[in-house]
Amino acid sequence: MRIYVKLGEPLWRAVGRRRLALDWPDALKVTPSQALARLANEYPDFDAAFRCRPYRLFVDAKVVTDEGVPMTDGQTLYLLLPAIGG
Repeated sequence: MRIYVKLGEPLWRAVGRRRLALDWPDALKVTPSQALARLANEYPDFDAAFRCRPYRLFVDAKVVTDEGVPMTDGQTLYLLLPAIGG
């Protein structure tokens, strides 16, 4: 199974890339929580950067309301800061 991760500004700077592909064993049901834990494990600066701001999570075009809901192969997890202003 492969999922994609798109990191918004300024989080991508902690990882060094704006887009990532994460491969998982085929039988595993991957959740956004698991993807976040893997990013924190593989990229030492990720967790501190993620925890210091109120990032919103989306799977494809849907807001993540439960980080434990499994994703499907090919989906994209977006980590973005809420838009402010007008």
